[in-house]
Amino acid sequence: MSDESPSTLRPGQTFTHHGKKYKILKQIWFGPFSEVMIVKEINGNERYAMKIEKTNDPQ
Repeated sequence: MSDESPSTLRPGQTFTHHGKKYKILKQIWFGPFSEVMIVKEINGNERYAMKIEKTNDPQ
């Protein structure tokens, strides 16, 4: 992933973290080192900000 491309996660997609499922609602920040998305827990009403930090690792 280059420093100028967004992550592979997009609004509407879901993912699991520590056994809980979340849906990405929208991206609120994109910069050279990270991006921030608003996510919602699928089985609840809580919304969170999720920061994705970019690395130089091609994986």
